[in-house]
Amino acid sequence: NHYETAYWQMESLIKNGHSHICMLISSKIDISVYRLRWQAYEDALSSHGLSTEYLAESDYQCERAYRELTEVLTMHPEITAICSISDIVTPAAIRAIYDLGKVPGKDVHIISFDGMPSMHYCIPSISTFIQPRDEMAGYIYDLLLGLISDERQHQHIMFMCHLNDRTQIRTNPIVGRIVHKNCYRIRILTDRPFHLRNLHSE
Repeated sequence: NHYETAYWQMESLIKNGHSHICMLISSKIDISVYRLRWQAYEDALSSHGLSTEYLAESDYQCERAYRELTEVLTMHPEITAICSISDIVTPAAIRAIYDLGKVPGKDVHIISFDGMPSMHYCIPSISTFIQPRDEMAGYIYDLLLGLISDERQHQHIMFMCHLNDRTQIRTNPIVGRIVHKNCYRIRILTDRPFHLRNLHSE
């Protein structure tokens, strides 16, 4: 659920006292799921009466992300946090903060989205919302086999992400309630039961 997860991504910064937050997005003309993430950021900020003017576009490129963030952070030194739309451009945020003489993770906090392992190796390590890719693949495989054998119908399955917290952001660490060890809550909209297979770790 891109919208809900992105909303809580921004909420985690707000609830930790940040009121001047820069949104690092893909593009204003993006119509993909990344547009849903940006919409969620704006909705979360607006619900708290906070400004949505702090904005940097990336086009999924670190070079542009770095350039725009450097400009925004220079013009608005009051910014204390960056909400990054994707891990792929988050390293640019770290570098932009550092090159402006500030300390990433201390002077300006960062929270990201997608759960790439590379976030663990950044300095500082970046908290990021992880998509349950293995579980998604398992369900897709099971569903496709069921459709081929006429044992399943088309279904709308919504997977929930969780926060891999590598900093001190502790508010709302889980998006979606964990119902079993290594098991994500899954919303299933269907008229027929869906067999929960290949999800639990033994």
